[in-house]
Amino acid sequence: LKDDGVFIFETYYLNNLIQDLQYDSIYHEHCCYFSIISAEKLLKRFGMYIDDIKLIPEFRSGCFRIYAKKGEGTTNPCYYTSDLFENFADGMKKQRFDLMTLLGKLKMGGRKTIIGYGATGRATIMMNYCGIDGKFLDYVVDDTPEKQGLYMPGVHVPIRAWDDGKYDE
Repeated sequence: LKDDGVFIFETYYLNNLIQDLQYDSIYHEHCCYFSIISAEKLLKRFGMYIDDIKLIPEFRSGCFRIYAKKGEGTTNPCYYTSDLFENFADGMKKQRFDLMTLLGKLKMGGRKTIIGYGATGRATIMMNYCGIDGKFLDYVVDDTPEKQGLYMPGVHVPIRAWDDGKYDE
């Protein structure tokens, strides 16, 4: 980087993940979530500082674009406390409880078939964390031919095509 250059990068923003309880987006493709503090520390190791930050909330779990320059500077980032992460864990547990209570009521209330929509990585994380298996979900529909006829990892719920005629029960 030239002395007057600007290094720009975008990454998922830890703050959005925590505020919106987006634990389902943490998996092998998305294993790094930066806070302003962690980005600042990383850049400092290379003799850089954060000159500007643009939040991009409309991108999936929210991300931020960091503009960094060579030299010393102060970002004045917000600092995270252990309470923030404990509240995140409590929120995850409450969300799991509420979802499983709803699915249990629907199944016990005579609902013949409950299906999921989309055999995505996020769905896999949520289903495994919450314990959503074949007792609660009959199958998942997905338009990706390579996924059809297979099972959701860990919970073994079948993946079917929309048009296979089996979802009209």
